[in-house]
Amino acid sequence: MSIDINWAFGFSKDVKNGVHSLSVKDRNAILMLSSHNGVIYDFEHRKQTLLQGHCNMISCCAVDKTKRWIVTADLGKDAIIIVWDSFTYLPVKTFPSPHVNGFVAIDFSDDGAYIATLSALSSESELDQELCIWSWSSDDELPIQRAAVPAGNVFHEVRFSQSNATQLVTTSDQAVHYWDWSGFALESYRGKVSKTDIGFYSGEFTTSIFLPDSDISLTATSQGYIIVWENKKDPNAKPVTSHQQKVSYVKTAVKVVRLLECGVNIMEVTTNKYLVLGCQDGAVRFYDFYLRLEAWFEDLNAGPVASLSFSVQDCPYPYGEAGQPGLRFWVPEFTVGTRKGFVVGVDSATFDEVRKENRRGTLLMQGLSDAVASISCHPSQAKVALLSRSGAIQVWNYEMKLLMNIREFANPSKDKEKDTATLLMERPLTASALQPPSNSVSLKSSRFARDIAYHPGGLLLAVGFSTGSIKLLAEETLQDMQSFSPSVDSIEMLRFSASGLFLAATDENHHVLLFKREVDDMEWAGQASRKGFIYIGRIRSHTARIIGLEFGHREAVETLVSVGEDRFCVEYDLVNSTMATGVIPVKSIASDGSSFTSIKVESWTKPTCLLWHPKRPDDVEDKFLVMNAEYKIKEFNADSKQCRKTCLAPRYGAPASKMLLVPSVAMGDANKAVYIFTTGERILGMGQLPIDGNPNKILGVVAHPLEITDLAISHDGRFVFTAGGMDLTVNMWSLFLPTDEPAAAAAAAQNPSAYAQSALDQMFSGVGDHGSVVGMSPELAPFLELLEGGPGGELHQNLIDYFYYCQLRHGGEDTIETRRLNGLIPLEEIPALMRAVGFYPSEEEVMHMINEIRYKSFMVTGETQDYIGLDEFIRLYINHRPVIPLERKAIRDAVQTIADNQFHEGALPWEDLQELLGSNGDKVDKADLQTYLSALLGDAEATIHPHDLIDGSYFASRFLGFEEA
Repeated sequence: MSIDINWAFGFSKDVKNGVHSLSVKDRNAILMLSSHNGVIYDFEHRKQTLLQGHCNMISCCAVDKTKRWIVTADLGKDAIIIVWDSFTYLPVKTFPSPHVNGFVAIDFSDDGAYIATLSALSSESELDQELCIWSWSSDDELPIQRAAVPAGNVFHEVRFSQSNATQLVTTSDQAVHYWDWSGFALESYRGKVSKTDIGFYSGEFTTSIFLPDSDISLTATSQGYIIVWENKKDPNAKPVTSHQQKVSYVKTAVKVVRLLECGVNIMEVTTNKYLVLGCQDGAVRFYDFYLRLEAWFEDLNAGPVASLSFSVQDCPYPYGEAGQPGLRFWVPEFTVGTRKGFVVGVDSATFDEVRKENRRGTLLMQGLSDAVASISCHPSQAKVALLSRSGAIQVWNYEMKLLMNIREFANPSKDKEKDTATLLMERPLTASALQPPSNSVSLKSSRFARDIAYHPGGLLLAVGFSTGSIKLLAEETLQDMQSFSPSVDSIEMLRFSASGLFLAATDENHHVLLFKREVDDMEWAGQASRKGFIYIGRIRSHTARIIGLEFGHREAVETLVSVGEDRFCVEYDLVNSTMATGVIPVKSIASDGSSFTSIKVESWTKPTCLLWHPKRPDDVEDKFLVMNAEYKIKEFNADSKQCRKTCLAPRYGAPASKMLLVPSVAMGDANKAVYIFTTGERILGMGQLPIDGNPNKILGVVAHPLEITDLAISHDGRFVFTAGGMDLTVNMWSLFLPTDEPAAAAAAAQNPSAYAQSALDQMFSGVGDHGSVVGMSPELAPFLELLEGGPGGELHQNLIDYFYYCQLRHGGEDTIETRRLNGLIPLEEIPALMRAVGFYPSEEEVMHMINEIRYKSFMVTGETQDYIGLDEFIRLYINHRPVIPLERKAIRDAVQTIADNQFHEGALPWEDLQELLGSNGDKVDKADLQTYLSALLGDAEATIHPHDLIDGSYFASRFLGFEEA
């Protein structure tokens, strides 16, 4: 099985010059930056080719004038520079970043031989920015020139001179620095500017450029001013004493001109001597080098210009008739990228059009204007709905790559809150600039739209908002069908039942809300005046954030289950919940006859996501899966809520935050099942069901460089969609599912004697050459790789030795008769054997481990299993032992919490702690506790005065022997 990227919806619209034309004689294409990928989009054939190689957000790129070579660089830890061949789509050179925080700007020299990079600042580092020059076509892996940028300003742009590759200019908001490396060093000075000499100007510096074949350069400001720089003799230079000495010049501002009433974002020079300005008002204007206006494109109506690039094209007019300032206007076709997420292609002939609508250019790509909060796929068609945090819905046909419909909801707090893009743009250009804003309250409140879900019938969409309202929309038109305001708290999740009869939601205040359909979809679609869904009610069933809400079937009846960070699971009675009764939770009966509505699924770690397990033909019970923050995935019986199995969960830096089932139609086999998952950041993965902890049945790929806000799968299981949130990208992935699963390791249940013989063979065969284990079963091999030391290592050998000793102990140690070992030990030996190899499970964990083995085949055969073999024990050990080792801080914090709850301010008397240990959790009576203390401290130190105060540090260091890190 594998996951391959297929398409990228959206691009990094706010990256300066992040869109480039790659159009040449035989190709019509553009380059876009999309999160951590470069995308070459052939808009003539609607084909994307993705340039994959970066792990961080790509922060800058450049294309040489031949349109063959592309260079990309990223921002963050372990940043790299990659040079690509745009015709073969292959990387030809990779440079590791010499900077801690990556890059903010990059440029090609006019001849394409050199690359200039400008490093990023970081709030975590006090290192200055650096400018580097790279000779990328040589064998050097280090820059040929490197110098620190003068402190005091944060520079955001670097440009080569088009006439001289040894001259560059860097621009910050308040200063312009000129560089020269014609000697043996990279030297710089600050451009001299005086308002007294040139007059008033305002705004921050946005961009600078050299005019070709002259000593003039220009700098634009955010208020529409253009500052003209010329070479002047340096008054501080030493006098020239020889004709062989060069006169020292410095760039000096000689003139300021206010060309526009708006800011200038981009400046470029065309090959036919036009100066081009991309403006904040969305216009593109052309000037000659004397700043006289030649042409203007003011009706593009696509938003502020962020990128501007020209194709390689010959002038179709005779020489002297057009294509130069003062003659008939013509420039090569150009591409405009805007901060509203549009890429527009413009032909210079558009300038001659009379009608306004004909002067808007051709839309080549529509991106995303804001971070995507939620995704949902149509249940039967090739459509995907994208919901942005600002309230915009886009419905795409993902096979044809066409935008089918769009609607924007008005945010009632928009005037008070800034959207995500604004929050990002206002932050300084540092390595942390692409991380979520530290002001989580501002970002949270900017999330107006929260979740979107397709009805199983495909005729409507449900949308949840931060205002507590839920709207049901007609799928074809996106017009309102029904609106509800059932909560004053933000709606967090929306789920439809498989039958389409129920809609469930959660809100920020831990409520579960339930709606029920009254009429058929088709009838409702034809008669919009009739009610479709009615509001049943809501129930506050959790005390912490609800992380999972899933519909399923229990004994062929639809049911609803929720799991929260409070570690409890609640099931809801859909049949008996009415408007009169409200939402009714299902009651369970305890052994003492008492009833309860919530069942604890975790003792102390937090659950992270929930998935209803598909029912295979050979399954006799309904199940659901819960993944937790300790990288474990647990299987629960849907009826009793008993934990049936605990296995290792995917481990990719963070626990899974969402899981979805791949539709069975994609598998072609009812006995096979696959789930997909995402972690909170970066990773998209896929795993096989049923769960067994085998790491070879799980894979993951880097889907986005930052957060992943949502996950969806197409109705046929062929494609998966991930939303990158702040990177303004939704990636579409092709799934290649397993066709031949390995045979299930069911030897213990089907043939115990053969399984026992396998265990004996392994114990007595020992370790072969090169550390390999002779007789090791293929099913066990992936688990042994997870042991410290691997197969044949010390831990593996200890497991074998201790298991063998457990058999001896069970058979009786005091005997002289020939021993007949069957390779099995009683389940009651599991806790002692676990503790012998360094895993100390709680009594609850012991109960789960024993029950997992004892009842694993009970629902099928009606028989329990009372013994366990070595292979199965090793798998049990690896699946149950902690992934994250216990640390001193966790012990200290636990005791601190206990003390605070007992109103003892961080420490509590020993007699109180003794009482708590004997009455809560795994209860320990005083006699056993004294035995444990004697073993830990020695008899002389085991007596503690009842009034001695015990705090977290004392408990961890003295009782448990944790040392300070």
